[in-house]
Amino acid sequence: MEIAQSIERSIEDASLVAYLAQQQVPLELCPCSNICLGVYPSLAEHPLPRLYAAGVLLSVNSDDPPLFNTSLNANVATLYDPFGFSLGTIDEILLNGVRYSFMLPEQKQKMEADFRAEMKQLRQDLHL
Repeated sequence: MEIAQSIERSIEDASLVAYLAQQQVPLELCPCSNICLGVYPSLAEHPLPRLYAAGVLLSVNSDDPPLFNTSLNANVATLYDPFGFSLGTIDEILLNGVRYSFMLPEQKQKMEADFRAEMKQLRQDLHL
């Protein structure tokens, strides 16, 4: 099992999940590729919602889009359906990708500000 697959399997060890949450170790998850690889038989069985509920810092990504015939948008869409997260929670998960990236602090601040402005405008435009 590769490291990326074992990250999702961390839910099977309660003490590890508690450690990840307490130490604020961010995990980057790619639900669509996990299904393609057979790590989980379906999104309904994916641990992302349980990891989030346990307080683990999460972000989502697309893994290898051409190989898995997916996209970042498809992985983000799983946060809403089937996982059922609110738009505010989805924003926070997406912002974690910025906050815990390898960018310089000033780049992170600018990107987070830009993201928040875009989301505010999008919500206004769509009456959300």
